[in-house]
Amino acid sequence: MLVSTGKATEAIGVLLTHEQVKRLSDKEVEKYTKRYETYVGSKTTESLIDSFIFLVTKVVGMAVNIKDTDAYQKELRNDYILNKELSNLAGNLV
Repeated sequence: MLVSTGKATEAIGVLLTHEQVKRLSDKEVEKYTKRYETYVGSKTTESLIDSFIFLVTKVVGMAVNIKDTDAYQKELRNDYILNKELSNLAGNLV
């Protein structure tokens, strides 16, 4: 599916053709499957963090006037400690 959609390089770091996929050994398939699972896990964690930050800024925005919600969300997204903790929380949820 990754080869057909052209997402193989992004998801597993290797550009493959359908013919190359047919010739992959079981060990190679397992290696690429683990890479793909890592990729999907990363994207899922990222999405959960973004959703949580969006939700929190909306809830806080109801009580406190936030002038630039997008800038505040971006600032929160770039906070290392917050992202580390939210990443741990997302990992536990997943």
